[in-house]
Amino acid sequence: VPIEVHYPPANERVSHFNKFTDNVRISFLNGILVVVSLLRRPQGSGQLALAVGVGVFIGCLPFYGFHALLAVPAALFFRVNYLIVLLGTQISLPHIAPLLALASIRLGTPFTQSTFSAWLLGSLMVGGVLGTVFGSLAFLMHRQFAKKRKLWTGNSRGGRFGNWFIRTVTQRLGLRAGYFCLFFVVPYFYFFAPKARRSSGQYWRLVRPDAGPASRLRLVLQHFYRFGQVLLDRIYQSYRAEPIFSATANGIENISRPMNEKRPLLIAGAHAGAWDIAARYLEWHGGEGQFHPVQVQAQGMTFEQNLKADETAAVQKVIVNKMSMPILDIHAKLSQGKPVGVMADRPAASHMELVLFMGKLAPFDTTPFRIASATKTPLLMSLGFKAEGQSYAFFASPAKTYSYDPARSRGEQLREWAQEFGTFLEGHLRRYPDQWFNF
Repeated sequence: VPIEVHYPPANERVSHFNKFTDNVRISFLNGILVVVSLLRRPQGSGQLALAVGVGVFIGCLPFYGFHALLAVPAALFFRVNYLIVLLGTQISLPHIAPLLALASIRLGTPFTQSTFSAWLLGSLMVGGVLGTVFGSLAFLMHRQFAKKRKLWTGNSRGGRFGNWFIRTVTQRLGLRAGYFCLFFVVPYFYFFAPKARRSSGQYWRLVRPDAGPASRLRLVLQHFYRFGQVLLDRIYQSYRAEPIFSATANGIENISRPMNEKRPLLIAGAHAGAWDIAARYLEWHGGEGQFHPVQVQAQGMTFEQNLKADETAAVQKVIVNKMSMPILDIHAKLSQGKPVGVMADRPAASHMELVLFMGKLAPFDTTPFRIASATKTPLLMSLGFKAEGQSYAFFASPAKTYSYDPARSRGEQLREWAQEFGTFLEGHLRRYPDQWFNF
């Protein structure tokens, strides 16, 4: 972006740089950064193996007393953790060093008459072999025992019996009995779902920055309880053909009109409220079998397995895995004049933009807008929230056609479109703050 820069005349320029103190501060900061770079953690099995191998190689060299110093430039050159390199040099412990020296001299003697030269040459061979061996062992052990980061799988928590029990209680005894069970379920997940607890806590720090620790604990518990209520509502409704919940709709005609006229439509939703209750609402208003949400396929026990097989006639899902987005399948549904729902708040791939959300920068998926632009399909934003009692409120913005302006950067336009969705989502979450379920 072009910006204006003003350079004052020489006699008007003012410098606040102190040649002595500021140079000392810069040198001190640079020294700290060098130390930090030496002590940083290894990023993976390969870096760990390299650090161990380099350390063992240095430890075999005949420069006893200087191994720790030699490890510094080696750690900087290979960009590995200094402490791990230093640990590798400890192969030259007093009871092992004589054996390493003897083996090195034996290997180097055929190539030179000087004892030290033979020792140095042999140590390069011994260090190379032992460094490779110990580095490989470190690599295999790290790969075997390192705790891998668990990605989202979509699988249900709580086990088959627990899910069966609460489903049966809700189905047989009603929603009030299911809600009562949540008083026992919510504390369990508070303690045994730490990632969800932390995410909820971070969310409430943004929404209610004035809340203290005790108030934030209560908000997190209420957050989990509301999530459980929405899930039980989904279960309870899935076993009944008639509508159980009343609904108020704002802008639902923006969906029903093109759906009745068999015109394609993209609906951008979010992990907030209850999209499938909204889908049932469409079914009750003439949209049976029309709505097609794109859903990630989980490999284990899923929430849908806790519902009956024909959980809703309104929902005909487009199933995807975590690594792909079936653009051709989506385009086929749109070509048939079907509305397709896509989540726009959780990036599933690299197509994302950082936009302002709740006062912070948050990643939002731009895939719906890319599809809308490529297929020339109108896109609208829609959300549904649990209101008081057994009622829901649904919102749908007017449909809008998104197309790239060739005179502007595509990335800039995608960021603006994603910001529109972020603003739309934030506006409704300010009204229903306990129904953000992207944890």
